[in-house]
Amino acid sequence: MKAKAPLKASEYVYKAIKEWIMSGELAPDMRIDQDAIAERLGVSRMPIRTALEKLEAEDLVVIHPHRGAQVKKMSKEHLDDLYLVRCHLEKLAVKLATEKMEAHHFEQLNNMIQDQKRLAAQANADMEEILAVNREFH
Repeated sequence: MKAKAPLKASEYVYKAIKEWIMSGELAPDMRIDQDAIAERLGVSRMPIRTALEKLEAEDLVVIHPHRGAQVKKMSKEHLDDLYLVRCHLEKLAVKLATEKMEAHHFEQLNNMIQDQKRLAAQANADMEEILAVNREFH
């Protein structure tokens, strides 16, 4: 089995900032404090700039020259468009993946779905755990 290559600093920072945006820790229109992120993640500012450029390309942040970056505020229409495209892409991905799956793969997926349902039904569900199980499924 081949060992996973360690994440580059910029990829590590990209994943962290994206998670903070998706979880709402970094809210729409919020200024992104690069110094605070550098201190929190123990990195220099260079991988932060690289990560922010990637997030800008994904339409999640806006970079203002000489003023820094902020989380992009998205309109309902923009989100509707994103989810429309995502639904079609995911449908195609599932179709292509299931054509190559074996019975034990379907059983694994079903178990993951049951785990998600069980977690979501809990009165005091841990959102981080739900998101982690959902990411693993996808």
